[in-house]
Amino acid sequence: MNLIKRLFIPLVFCAFSTNMLAHALFIETNSNGTLGNTQKIKVFYTEPNDLKKERVEDWWSNTKEFTLWLTLPDGSKKKLTVSEHDDHFTSVFTPLVAGNYYVSIHHTVPTITGKTQYQFNASSKVTVGKQKEELASEQLKLGKELFMFKSVSNNNKELSIMLLYNGEALPNASVTIFAPSGWERTIETNEKGIVNFKPEWKGEYLFVAIKKEEVSGKGYSGKLKIITTAVNFK
Repeated sequence: MNLIKRLFIPLVFCAFSTNMLAHALFIETNSNGTLGNTQKIKVFYTEPNDLKKERVEDWWSNTKEFTLWLTLPDGSKKKLTVSEHDDHFTSVFTPLVAGNYYVSIHHTVPTITGKTQYQFNASSKVTVGKQKEELASEQLKLGKELFMFKSVSNNNKELSIMLLYNGEALPNASVTIFAPSGWERTIETNEKGIVNFKPEWKGEYLFVAIKKEEVSGKGYSGKLKIITTAVNFK
């Protein structure tokens, strides 16, 4: 009996750890906005290859206590109010000037799994008005967090996703793409922190990347930063 217990506990812990890693927060919003019109936002928690949105009451640890931020075209930030629903949260904002708006979450979960602490990052860009080209990463004024969002592409049959960290492009980072059909693929970002690919199906695509960091002087030795974005390809 004691042997069974000793085996059972590590197995349960392993399954728990894997399950937490598989799930992530996602921001869903239209990538194009209109001056003076309300922009709707949805935040949900799911396992990307499952697409079943978890009920808020089942979200891991204190994940539901995230803060939703809006970065305006001038670089200023404001906290957005969120409303809780059965399996997601909603929020809105109204763009008053043309430019790029960035909606983001950077939530560190206090629960330590093994020797690892998890941070859920999610972001999405909303373009209001015509933008001729992507701003240089140092001009985005997005701070030192992880960001991932739809970037400008010269090919309307292609999706371009940009990954930034500490205000700079993140090259050679693995980004896993989850298609509406269940198709899954991993691509590395180029020297500009961008992945390009041609979707085969219409619908919502989920993108996930992970940034690992070593930690010292804490009760844990590593931090796993998960960054996500959702893009609806029409």
